[in-house]
Amino acid sequence: AVVVSVGKDEQTRTCAAGPMLTWPAPGVLDPGKSVTAQIRLDTGPLGEYLARRPLETIVLKILGLVSPQERPGQIISGAPSVNPQPMTVRRIGILAGPGSDPAKQYNNTLSKIAQRQTQGPLARRMLAARQVASLLKWLGDVEDQQATLPRSLRPVARKDALLGMMSQSLADPADVVRAEMLAGLAMNKLDGATLNLLGLVMADPSELVRFRVVELLGDSGNKGNIKMLAIFTKDKNKFVKRLATAFLRAEAKGKK
Repeated sequence: AVVVSVGKDEQTRTCAAGPMLTWPAPGVLDPGKSVTAQIRLDTGPLGEYLARRPLETIVLKILGLVSPQERPGQIISGAPSVNPQPMTVRRIGILAGPGSDPAKQYNNTLSKIAQRQTQGPLARRMLAARQVASLLKWLGDVEDQQATLPRSLRPVARKDALLGMMSQSLADPADVVRAEMLAGLAMNKLDGATLNLLGLVMADPSELVRFRVVELLGDSGNKGNIKMLAIFTKDKNKFVKRLATAFLRAEAKGKK
């Protein structure tokens, strides 16, 4: 398991325990052999924690636990004699680059994200989709008075610009990029402007993308999405159809 903590010194606190990682190897490695694997950390509670703080530089302390065992309120190593070295990662805030003009730094960041969306390889375009979702979440928190918009950014931090970038990711030729954009929106409030843009993928040829649309609409808890969900109860993919039906049944049950 991977345990991630955020903060500095005495303020450090455990933020999330990542998903379990199964090593692609036998129980015992031959002498001189090694094995590697990759895992995403920008998911679940940690992903939302990072997404809601795009301006901050955040220190992540990452610790691997071998043969993890669950205990009340914590996960401990089942092999305490094996102590993987922890590592520290700094997630740099978008205003931490060179220059002293925050508005210019913000615009430069948007330009880089837009460039990744149109010219980057697949992994970069997926990253750009997540970054757009993060900035949308931040501005949504500002609207709800859960975050502060620095005065210097007020002329440039505009939601309409981000919605345009969102539509770019939803129109990406790769279905995994479109799905990544939808997954990133899961933490966002679905307002009218966002719902209108979902029209770009309501009839998407990819089952993965349609599944993400249903997941997003159903998890939002917005009763106004019922009509949109009902469309997917007739989807040609059985998993998309089942998920939409399950959400509608749960909604109907909640009314009783």
